[in-house]
Amino acid sequence: MVLAVQRGGVELVRPRLTLRSGDHLLLQGSWSALERYLSSAQPLVIDSPDQVRTQALGRGAKRVFAILALLVVLLVFNIAPASIACLLCACLTVITGAVRLPQIYRGLDWNTVLLIGAMIAPARTMEKSGAAATIGDHIINLLGDFGPTAVLVGLFLAATLITQFISNTSTALVTMPIAFAAANDMSVSALPMVMSVAMGASASFLTPFANGVSLMVYGPGGYKFGDFWRLGLVVLIWTLIVTVIVTPLYWPFY
Repeated sequence: MVLAVQRGGVELVRPRLTLRSGDHLLLQGSWSALERYLSSAQPLVIDSPDQVRTQALGRGAKRVFAILALLVVLLVFNIAPASIACLLCACLTVITGAVRLPQIYRGLDWNTVLLIGAMIAPARTMEKSGAAATIGDHIINLLGDFGPTAVLVGLFLAATLITQFISNTSTALVTMPIAFAAANDMSVSALPMVMSVAMGASASFLTPFANGVSLMVYGPGGYKFGDFWRLGLVVLIWTLIVTVIVTPLYWPFY
């Protein structure tokens, strides 16, 4: 239903009206009707039905909340792996009619999908070729003579560098043996070194593909690649300072 028509910034109030290119229409209708009539290329949608729907709870809101609760239960109690649980719940949203396939297609950010696919090969290469371990070894060799605190910083930086390109779990697995070896060589406790690796592996703030959360907001948020490192560098430096100061207090070297 057309509620109002505006042309050149002026509302047109006429019993009969022939639409022209550039007219603005205020529409009212059901979600299905809006999707059906606005799917063609002729009208330019200012507020798409998908965006408007997010501002109000529709008929499928209860089903979505129920599926979300199911996902939380599956993940918290480790009933199914995260990938399987997420895929199952995503399928349930379509099966129950809470989300339609055209909405899913429109909601996909293909730039993010291609970015994830393109990063799989470099990540696997860094793990399998030993490049990640080599980076960590070089940093430890450079800082080993300056004491355990310098080594702790080196481990943090090594883990941080690697985690910008591969997952934090893989980064921790790659650099954790280096942390134990360095602690053993210096005859200090391995706990502060391990905590430094854990914090460094989690400090994936500099690139959008460093973690799943950044990837999720990369496309919809309209971010650029450089937006991440500008703010992420500040957070990374602060994380390093806190790690270096707090870690030895709770887990002493000796």
